[in-house]
Amino acid sequence: MSKFIHITLIAFLTFSAPIWAQGDPTFNFATDDASMNAAMAEARDTLDVFLENTLSDGQSAPQTMLKVSIPTANGNEIIWVSPFAQTSATEWIGILANQPQDIKGANAGDTVTFDTTQIADWALFSEDGVMYGGYTIREMVASGAVTPDMVPAMSDNPIPETW
Repeated sequence: MSKFIHITLIAFLTFSAPIWAQGDPTFNFATDDASMNAAMAEARDTLDVFLENTLSDGQSAPQTMLKVSIPTANGNEIIWVSPFAQTSATEWIGILANQPQDIKGANAGDTVTFDTTQIADWALFSEDGVMYGGYTIREMVASGAVTPDMVPAMSDNPIPETW
């Protein structure tokens, strides 16, 4: 039986209140899905520039999120974490930003620890709500798994011009 990567999509984000969401839609992608793996690779390739521009004393900015791959009995669930902080060169701590579907005993708002190799994506939201990064979300739109109206407004370029 092929294991699946569970990718959770936050369809509506607000930063004036907690972003924890119950019942966020979950989409399954095979672990060998070339397009999704390429999207995650591109996100990892740009992770350093994201962190250089958004971390302050190891703490995340309010408008930022990381998508983290958490091992489960059925493979991995890839879920948003915000806020987050770097605790060592390769270790992180953060809060689950939405309700897990496959992480036993975990709930939105719970603290999780993870290492850099588990980071699958990142997102930054401008003051007007436009999303930068979000490579996995962009791939879900491109593949037709979701429609553009199901996701936050996305920038044309995943990297802000000022970086």
